[in-house]
Amino acid sequence: MDWPTRSLRATTLIDTPGVASVNADVSARAERFLDPDDDTPTEADAVVYLMRHLHSADADFLESFRDRGVARATAVTTVAVLSRADEIGGGRADAMFAARGIATRYRSEPALRGLCQNVVAVAGLLAHTGRTLRQAEFAALAELAAVPRDDLEKALLSTDRFTRLHGHGELVIRFGLFGIRLATSLVRQGTRTPAELADELVVRSGLRDLQKVLTTQFTERRDLLKARSALVALDRITRLDDRGLARDVERILAGAHEFTELRLLSALRSGTVTLPKPLVKEAERLLGDDGGAAPVRLGLPAAADPRATREAALAALRRWHEHAENPAFGRRAADACRVLVRTCEGLVTRN
Repeated sequence: MDWPTRSLRATTLIDTPGVASVNADVSARAERFLDPDDDTPTEADAVVYLMRHLHSADADFLESFRDRGVARATAVTTVAVLSRADEIGGGRADAMFAARGIATRYRSEPALRGLCQNVVAVAGLLAHTGRTLRQAEFAALAELAAVPRDDLEKALLSTDRFTRLHGHGELVIRFGLFGIRLATSLVRQGTRTPAELADELVVRSGLRDLQKVLTTQFTERRDLLKARSALVALDRITRLDDRGLARDVERILAGAHEFTELRLLSALRSGTVTLPKPLVKEAERLLGDDGGAAPVRLGLPAAADPRATREAALAALRRWHEHAENPAFGRRAADACRVLVRTCEGLVTRN
C-alpha cells in the first residue's frame, strides 16, 4: 500500500468538520464524534485542535473534552494549533513572530494549560506551498523581488491592489500576501534555488515545530494512548458484568504507572495538583512532557550515553525522595512527588 507520507504508516488521521461551523448539523457531527453525549468513549486517542484564535467556542469545546476520570481525553492528549498564523497582524512581515508570541502566551495561561498540552503556531498555507513549490512560481517570485521594495510593499497592502498592479493571481492563492512578502524577501537576501526557498518556507511556517510536538507528545505515546482507549472501551462494556472483569480493568487503569503519569501530568497542567514553581518544569519533563526517552526526561541530550543517563536518574531520584518527605508539602503535592520517585526509579532501572 502507498502512503502520501511515511508518518501515516503508524498514525491514522481523522479530519472532522469544525465545531463552530456556520452549519449547526456539521458542527454537531464533529462534537458527537469527539465528545459523545452518553458514556460511549470517543474514538479518538488524541486530538489536534485547529483554531484561528482562542474564542469562547474553542474554550467551551476543549472544556467539554476534558478528562472525566480516565474515560475521556486528558489535557495531555490534546494539542491546539493556531492554524492560520500568517493572518495574524494582517499578514505583515512579523506575522509569524506575533503568532508565536500569542501561542507562548496561551501555553502559559492556567485556563488553557488545563485544556491542552501545547499550543503551536503554524501557517498552513505557507507550509503546503513550501512543500509543493514549482519552478515557475520561483521565477515569478524572483521577478517580484526585483521590484523596488517600497513599491512592492504598497502593492501588497491588499489582494486587489496586488493583482491589479502585478497580476499573479495564482501566486496570491498559493502563497497569500504574507507568503509573497516573505518569499520575495528571502530571494532578495540571497536564496537562489527553488529547493532553498521551499525549505526555508517550510521552516518559517512552523510545520516542523508542529511535527516535533506531534512526535514527542503523540507518536512516542501511541501504544500507551491506544492501550488506554482500549481499556476505557472495555471498562464501559464490563460495568454490567458480574464476573469481576470490571474490577480487573479498574485495577489496571488505577495501578499502571504509565496511566498514573498521564493523570499527574494532566493534573499539574490544570492546577488540580500544585508544586512549588521551581519544581514544576522538571516534574513535567520527567513525566514525558518533552518526550518519552529517558535522557530527554532527565534534561539530557537525546544521544546521552547510558552512564550519564543513569547518574542523572539517580540524582533526580534523590531529589524527589527529599521532596516527597518535605513536611511543608501538602498531601497532594507529596503524593505527586511519590509518583515522580517511582518514575525516577524506572529511569534508573532502564540504564
